[in-house]
Parts: sequence; C-alpha cells; structure tokens
Amino acid sequence: RRGNEELGYTFDRTEDGLLILRDILVEPDLPTTLWYLRNSTDPNKDSGRPEPSFARARRRTRLSEEDKADFIPDDEGHVAPRVIEQVEELTNLSRRFFAPTAYLRIEKISLADGHALEIAGVRLESRRLKELLTNCSECALFLTTLGHGVDEPIRVHQDKEDMRGAKIIEAIASAGLLDLTQRVQRRIELIAKKEKLHVTHCQWPGFCDWPEEQTTRLLSRVGGTADHPVKWLDGSFEPPWSFVGVVGLGLDVSRIKNNPCRRCDSRKDCPRRIW
Repeated sequence: RRGNEELGYTFDRTEDGLLILRDILVEPDLPTTLWYLRNSTDPNKDSGRPEPSFARARRRTRLSEEDKADFIPDDEGHVAPRVIEQVEELTNLSRRFFAPTAYLRIEKISLADGHALEIAGVRLESRRLKELLTNCSECALFLTTLGHGVDEPIRVHQDKEDMRGAKIIEAIASAGLLDLTQRVQRRIELIAKKEKLHVTHCQWPGFCDWPEEQTTRLLSRVGGTADHPVKWLDGSFEPPWSFVGVVGLGLDVSRIKNNPCRRCDSRKDCPRRIW
C-alpha cells in the first residue's frame, strides 16, 4: 500500500490486477447537494444534466409539503437560509460515516456485430456505448462506493421522525458519491496520460440505451472484494450509494469526438445528454 497525499488516498492491487483505492478524500459541495435536494423533491423538473443511478438510489424519505417547498429554489434561484445552514451542519456529520472506496481495472475492448462489444470477455449491448468506445484501444471499468455506513445517520433521523434531516443526508451522500466518482475519473486520466492516451466521457448502465440490467455484468469484473462486495439487487445498488462506469482510452479519442450525444436526433430535448 502506498499513499498519495495529492489525490487523498492509499491503494493496493490484487493479484489479478484489480486496483483498490481507499481513504479517498471526498468533499460533497453545497451547490451539488442542493441540486440533489431539489431533484429528489421535484423529480419531474428538467434538470439539464445526466442523472446516474445513484442520484435516485434513495428517494425513500417522505417529506411534508412545507419541507418540499423549502428545498425548491425561488424564482431567483435562492434556497431558504435555514436549509443551507442545516446542509452545512449535516455535511460535517455525514462525512464521518463515509467509507470512500473505488475499484478499477484497465481492460481491452473487442467490438462485435451490431451494437454489441466485449470488455474482458464481458458482453455488453448498447449502441451509445459502442459509439463512445469507437477507436478506443482499451477502457477503464470502475466502481465507486461510500459503503454501508451512510445508512446509519439516515436511520437515526428517520427514527426521530426528522424526515427533513434524513432527506438532506441522502442528498449529501449523493453529492459525495459524485465527488468520489469524479476523483476516480481524474485518476483514470493520469493513467491514460502516462501511456500518452486520451480519455472519453464516462457512461454507465442506464444511460440512454444501455440497459441497467447489465450492471451485474460489470460488477463481475469490478464488484468490490469478497469481504466487501457491491451488488445490484432489484434495480439498485447495495450499498445504496455506489456507482459503476466505463471510460474509453485511446490515441485518437476525445470527450468531444467520442460524444455519442452529438449524433443523436433527440439531443436537443434530452435532459440526460452529455454536453
């Protein structure tokens, strides 16, 4: 195990090549947390950005109409000051329950007929994923998770019938997982740079035409370890705040060139598009 103070983690590698990153610095920021709060209480509003599986992993806490109104910004985009104060207070509390961990592999890609492709023997079917990985020599499969501990402060607030606090912690966890996922993608960029390669955007099962059910196929390669497995059960992750994704690597690729949304006829009106 070696430390990396700049990126805030320690890591080791298993015999079969799985890179495990632990002790990752995670900082859920206020704007992202407020966005998840708004989105969880007003999910039909066009958010204008993609929403990975973890963003809706836990819309389980029911709120009063008064609390819902508090979480939705006014016409000028402002949220009630009492909401911001509570978010900041609960962010410091929630982070103590995070166990940020990531699992990462660099794998070869084999394109098949139609919309199919294989990554390390795992067959996937998605036209958009295949477009993303065009001209990529390999890809990074990765899994990020905050662990099981996040459930504890949520249960405490629910048991006290403080649904407002529970909902805020759920949003903080989603913002924390997004930050963790972005940090791992920066790690992937460093790996690519050392090999003089470029990277694509990240995609995940459930994005566009890529079926969520294929999550289990990716977890067969990066599903944690035997003592700390991450599973896909009944349409959600366990532990809940987890995410699995794919990033392409290659000599002649880029986030712009390999963006499948650029060639999509529905791009203009799609809230899940990649800019």
